Amino acid sequence: MNKLLLTTLCALALSACGGEQKAAETQSASPATAETTSGKPVLRVHSEALYEPFITRSSTNQIEGFDLDLLKAIGEKQGFDVKFEARPFLGLLDSLAKDEADIVSSGVSITDTRKAVVDFSDVYFEGKTVLLLGKNATDVQGWNELKGKSVSVQQGTPNEHLIKDNGATPIETESTWLAVKSTIAGETPATFGDSAALGYYLHNYSKDGLRMIELPNSPVNLYAFAVKKGNHELLNKLNTGLAQIKSDGTYEQIQNKWFANK
Repeated sequence: MNKLLLTTLCALALSACGGEQKAAETQSASPATAETTSGKPVLRVHSEALYEPFITRSSTNQIEGFDLDLLKAIGEKQGFDVKFEARPFLGLLDSLAKDEADIVSSGVSITDTRKAVVDFSDVYFEGKTVLLLGKNATDVQGWNELKGKSVSVQQGTPNEHLIKDNGATPIETESTWLAVKSTIAGETPATFGDSAALGYYLHNYSKDGLRMIELPNSPVNLYAFAVKKGNHELLNKLNTGLAQIKSDGTYEQIQNKWFANK
């Protein structure tokens, strides 16, 4: 499956006009606590407040998205419910070691550095690293045209070093939306990130003249759920449940809900 084509044409349930308002969400709520609902344990899931389409916001500001639907479906198979709470991206994985969360899920990609401190489930999504270009960057065909220029990027994301490696200057933001917003406004010529999230904005902000290019030898981002190091019981439930929903067609239904033209 062509992931870049998939994500650039994604048709999501959320309205694009709410992106800026959602980006100002509160991330300082108290730590999540385990509860019981209908006899099922409730697993605490910490996520970034907004990483569309994996984590989005409804018209009533409730968390929804691809990741939420996947974990709910896995929970149906494995006998647990989930409770999502938003946290700053840079501190997400720390909440596992502190026993403040059971799962971290926010389009988190696997890296060797992260594998040293948490355990990852099987991969549930793949995305490519791309450039999202603003309407004034008509001459940009790759890194050569961006040398000496500023490129927006969400802080703490994998492959961020590639901006400096290719002679550009990274402008770090707290979220992917804020990075894209600066490119839409013409403050930076490009945003560097994952094809899934940037494809969402390409689709929903097409009137702003955005375009996306895939880079040669672009790294592939492998998304997985993170759990506390050594929590093999939970890891097994996630992997078994993920295999089950892929086998019975549930995964495909959820993917069809959040992405079009796969």
